Amino acid sequence: MARSLDKLTTLANEFPDSFLPIVCDVSDENAIKNVSNNLKKKNYFPNLFFLNAGLAGEEAAENPRKIEAAHHHKMMVINYFGVLGWIEEWAEYLNLKEKPTTFVLTSSVNVFFAPPGSAAYSASKAAITKTFESLQRSYFDTCLRFLIVYPGPIATKGLKGNVPFTWSAEKLAKYMVEHTLKGQYTMEPSLFYSVVTRLLNWLPGRIVDKILKKVL
Repeated sequence: MARSLDKLTTLANEFPDSFLPIVCDVSDENAIKNVSNNLKKKNYFPNLFFLNAGLAGEEAAENPRKIEAAHHHKMMVINYFGVLGWIEEWAEYLNLKEKPTTFVLTSSVNVFFAPPGSAAYSASKAAITKTFESLQRSYFDTCLRFLIVYPGPIATKGLKGNVPFTWSAEKLAKYMVEHTLKGQYTMEPSLFYSVVTRLLNWLPGRIVDKILKKVL
């Protein structure tokens, strides 16, 4: 499932017997409902959701000293409600049918430390991450699981500049599949960024300010 029909068609041609291409823009809550209803009518019961859609990189960047509510709203529509819509449509439905199902969230290390110029992105990722943490505990004794991945920078179209220890999208995808099948509730693929962001969050503010002045 994706916005781009071209990429979906390529995959459908590569895996003609095992791939069902569906175009869906998660910023449209009605699109999520329509896709879900069509799958239910066909008696499709997905047992693994990789909820990976979201704005990041250049698309998520903002003026670090100017708050624009419209930008925050856009980020929440896609990064938060664009994920939550699938939970609303499927969690209770699959739980009632006692279908073992796993929902995997692509979060971010920005949840641990929000750098300059990422207020909206960090807020949206923190919001959906906390939702998943609560869902983990709310459904602990059911057939549903809610897993969280905290990646560092990923070499996608929106990532600009020479960022160290960047993962390719393919590498992250393989990591997520492998560790999801192991049943890990949380995954942190980039040890470097997991440590650095937690350290920056732990340090006193005046020290962080000095570090930022040197880096920026």
